[in-house]
Amino acid sequence: MLVDGLERKGIIMSMYRKWAKRRNAIMSVALFGMLALPNVGEATEITKAGLLNHGAITTEENGKVHNVLADKMLDANTAFNHFEKFNLSPGNIANLFFGTSKENATAARLLNFVEDRVDIAGIVCSSGL
Repeated sequence: MLVDGLERKGIIMSMYRKWAKRRNAIMSVALFGMLALPNVGEATEITKAGLLNHGAITTEENGKVHNVLADKMLDANTAFNHFEKFNLSPGNIANLFFGTSKENATAARLLNFVEDRVDIAGIVCSSGL
């Protein structure tokens, strides 16, 4: 009886080890998919929304640096942006200015509204006071 019980325990442990290996392999693939694949093939796309998209977006340094000016000033301390899309791929930089021009980027706050999902895999810098 004791030998039969030990054999049964060995079989159960062997089955558990196989299941654990399978589970770990599946979890590894799932984790890789979540971390590595979302940004594969995505290009930088920063587009302003609506007809009143007054804030300019200029691109420099071979398309890698994007300077984004505010659409408008809500008051002396608050700048406002409204984006349709804001996707920043790896190796790209978005400079968000706290004003409607680089020279008067003096707002204390910058409000950014985006209509679509936001994907940021690059660097976002803010330039203000």
